[in-house]
This record gives sequence, structure tokens and C-alpha cells, in this order.
Amino acid sequence: MDHDLATFNPIGEELNHGQTLKPQSLIYPATGSGVAEVRVIMSGFVIHGYLGMATCLVKASTLMLSVASGLTIGKEGPYVHIASAIANVVARQSPRHAVSTHREILGAGAASGIAVAFGAPISGVFFALEEVSYYFLSKALLPAHAASTIAATGLRLFNGTEKTVVFQVRYSSEWHIMELGLFLLLGFLGGALGAAFIKTTRLWARHVRSRQFLRRSPLGEVALIAVLTGLATFWNQHTKQRPDRLLYELFSDCVDTEDSGFCSSSGFIRSDLPQLLLALIIKAILTTITFDLKIPAGIYIPSMILGALLGRIFGTAVQYPLSIVVSGANSMLGLDIANGGESGFRVVPGVYALLAAAATMCGVTRLTVTIVMIVLELSGSIDYIIPATATVLAAKWTADALEPRSIYDHLTEVNHYPFLSNKSRPTNLGGTLADITPSGQSRHYVDTTDSCLVKASDLCTRLASLRSLGEVDGGLPLLRNHVPVGFVTAPDLAYALDQMLGKDSDEDIRCLLVQDERYDVAVNMPNVVEFRQIDDSTPMSLDIHSSLDLVYECSTKLGVRHICVLKDGKYHGMVYKTAFIQHIQEKRKESSSK
Repeated sequence: MDHDLATFNPIGEELNHGQTLKPQSLIYPATGSGVAEVRVIMSGFVIHGYLGMATCLVKASTLMLSVASGLTIGKEGPYVHIASAIANVVARQSPRHAVSTHREILGAGAASGIAVAFGAPISGVFFALEEVSYYFLSKALLPAHAASTIAATGLRLFNGTEKTVVFQVRYSSEWHIMELGLFLLLGFLGGALGAAFIKTTRLWARHVRSRQFLRRSPLGEVALIAVLTGLATFWNQHTKQRPDRLLYELFSDCVDTEDSGFCSSSGFIRSDLPQLLLALIIKAILTTITFDLKIPAGIYIPSMILGALLGRIFGTAVQYPLSIVVSGANSMLGLDIANGGESGFRVVPGVYALLAAAATMCGVTRLTVTIVMIVLELSGSIDYIIPATATVLAAKWTADALEPRSIYDHLTEVNHYPFLSNKSRPTNLGGTLADITPSGQSRHYVDTTDSCLVKASDLCTRLASLRSLGEVDGGLPLLRNHVPVGFVTAPDLAYALDQMLGKDSDEDIRCLLVQDERYDVAVNMPNVVEFRQIDDSTPMSLDIHSSLDLVYECSTKLGVRHICVLKDGKYHGMVYKTAFIQHIQEKRKESSSK
């Protein structure tokens, strides 16, 4: 739902009764790529305003300016954010939709964002499955596939060209089995480059961007880096090109191409290693210092450019030695294949650039199947499925060994998002639910034993009390005879109260919260407002002696954000996902300090 501000309380700043309220953290919802935040939202956490219409419009309009500025950024990640925001706005038009249906729609929106970014509809489906979806049901494949196909088709129609994206290429020659070892080596190098980028980005954020003068003036930082980018890239023929055009030239096959970039009109591949190496160094530095600026910007294309430059250097360096080796091997085996002939083997540096781009992108994002599909859809051939798969797997293993966290894990950590990864189960998760349940019964609940009608003024007071304690992602359990019969989240309640109070300011308004047939006629009574559409009538309830392993399973596989704790069958308190994540992080710190 739409909210004006994007604020939340980071982990480590939850407050207990009687403590002083610390200021909330402020985020800029229209900046960055948005993929990390969409992933957090899909896991069940609420970031107010992040998928609202205002954020969508601001990011879509300012993205054009940031891309046109010439900074070392991409637009693919913001496409995911914008498409997910549109999906959220559309989903909110149906007030009675289920939470699971809402997540399916958000996943379809994210898939369409990747489909538009790369002109690759199948890759969009795999992206929704592999990256943003916390858990992916089989029934969610159809809306994701449909949204990706429609998005890619619309892009093709509006572009008015045969290519869906500028850097889409076609290769006329096949790869040789002797190249497989070089492809694996390229995967190792690309994965190491991606891991090094994450490490240097973390160091830059910790030692430079954290300085007071940069934190106080994000616009000044953008202006400074824009000036540095212009001065550094103008003198190199590769760095001053548009990113998509640069990728196309790096990926080029040099067959039937115009005299431009690395190719001559005769099909000869120009060797420009010094300029390529200088471009790689410049792009690596600029990508590191530009990442996470307070502007709409993604990391997919910049990481692909780094890998493509590395791959083009590698492919150009091995082009002639490998051709000689392969020709000699063919002659020894008695194969009548002439190097460079009609059906002969020919080293294509563009192929190495494409595979290295995939490897580096894998090292940065840790996506695997999605990147393989992007390579196949960009090249338009399944001939390179084995090289692409081998290169991406080598990059994944190398990057995981050098840097366990992806760039999105880094952003989640920096912004203190309460994200519980479902890919790596925490170790030493002993204990029970009693270890993380607040002592004493929570005072924040609504007792509906005598009546399901609650004054709107009382709900406003309870909501303000939740906010004063920093529990902006919390809510109010609805009890009947001390047993949970419903739950209303604080964001849903705030939105409903804002809508209701905006139409009627009568202080005697009563709200019907709990699903109860005895009160169906109460909706037609004066000063009674229907609030049952925001009630979760089946809240997750666990006994206080339940293991934390069960809490982890409920949080990751069911997407549960809150658990009603029962003691002897009666309501005892609430445990929120943020508290559980904080407990896990404290356990990790204790283990690392030993």
C-alpha cells in the first residue's frame, strides 16, 4: 500500500518498554537498484512507500536522467523495482486479495522487469524464481511467464527494430572442445573479479562514504563523482561510449559488420589490448565508487562491462595461439578442417567477452541459471549452453570461496534490513521460543471477548503506542477468551484508519475487526466501519516451548512475519521476525568471538 515516507527501525534498535525512542532510519526509496529491497519485501517485511505509486513515478522519471548523465550505472535493477511497484499498485486495487496472491503478482512484476532489461522473457521467470522470491509455488510460474512474455513483446514492438536490446548478438561459428578449459579459467577470473568488486565496495562504503561530509551531502557526492567520471572516461575510446553500445562491440563476432569498434569491414579483429586494459581499470574504479549513490542505478550492466572487457582481453590474447594449436590438433587427427575456412574453427573474442560478462555478473549477484538463460537468449543459440553453464558454475564456486555474500547481501547488511536468508540455514540454532519471547504478557492486543466492535479512537491510540516503541512492522493480535482469533498488522491498520478518518471524523466510529457471523448485520448500523478485510483470521500460533528450528522453518517456508506465543493454550505474547533475526545475529557474533 502507498505511504508517503519510507522509514523503518533497523535491527539492533528495537525498544523495550520504558526505553527512549531512537530516531528511525531514513531510506531513499527511489535510489539504488531496488532489487535488494524487493527481495526483502517478498520475504514478508514491510518498507513503507517503497512500492508506492509516488516512488514508481519518481524513479521512472529520474532514471532517465541518471542513465543519460553518463555515470557508470545500469538501468536493469531499477526496471525490477519499477515493475514490482506497478504490480503492487495493481494488486492493491483488489482489497480482498490474499497475501500469497500479492506475492505472486510482485514476483511476476519482477520477472517482467528483467524481461524488459535484457529482452529475455525466460530469464525473467528464472530471476523471479532464483533471486526475489522467498519461496516460489508452481502456480506462480504462469503469471511470471505471462508477464515476462508480454513485457518482452511490448519492448520489441515499441523499439521498432529487429533487436530487443542493443547488445544482442549472433555468432556464426561453433566452439571447440579445446576451448572448454579456457572457458573454465575465464569463469574463475570472472568470479574472482565479482568477489573483489564486492570487497572493494564494502571498503569504500566503510572508510570513505561513511565520512560525515559525504553522508550529509549525497547530492554533492553525486556531482563530484559525475565530474570525475567525465574527466576519466573522455580520453578513452571505449569508456566514453554508451554502455549498451560498448557491450555490443565487445560481444561482436566481426563477421559482416561495419568498420567500427573492434572490427574492420573485412572481418579482421583489431587488437587493442592497451586501451582495453586501461578501460578495464577505469571502469572498475568508477563502478566501485559509483555504486550505491543516491540516484536510480543498477549493477547488472556495469558488472557485465567489467567482465566483457576482461573477456575481450583474454580472448584477443589467446586468439592466435589457440587457432594454431587447434589447427595442429586437427591435422594430427586427420581432420580436413582449415582454420578460418568455410567450416573451420575460428576463435571469437566476442564469445569470451560474453562468457566473462556472465561470469562477473554471477560473481557479483550469485545468480546462476538466470545468467545462463540471459547468455542463451542474447546469443540466440543453444550451441553455447555448455560453455555458459561451465563458466557460470566456475564463477559461482570461485566467488563463494572468496566472498560468501552477494552484492544484495551486502546492501541488506548495510541498510540493516531484517532479511532471513532461506539459502543458508544458520548453525547453532538451539533453544526454544521462550528465549526470544518478551517477558510478561504483551499489553498490545485487542480483547474481543465481549464485543467485536472497537472504537476507532482506541485503535489510533494503540497504533501510536506501537510506533512509539519502534514496532512499525508489528501489529495487534485479536483475542477472545485469551486465545488469538485474528491479527491486524500495523501498516494495514494505519492505512485503513487513514482512509476511514479521511471520510468521516466522527470520534464515535466503531470498527468491526473479527470474522464473526453474529456481527454481519452490524455493518449496516450507523457509525460502524468494516475492517474485517485487513484481519488475518488464522494467525500463526506456536507453543512457548517450540524449538527455534520450527520458528526458522515457519519464517522461511511459510513467510511468517509474526507468531502468537501460547502458554498453556492461552496468549502469552508476540514474536516478530525482526526479533528472531536479531537473535540469530547475536548468536553469530557470539560464535565468531569465541
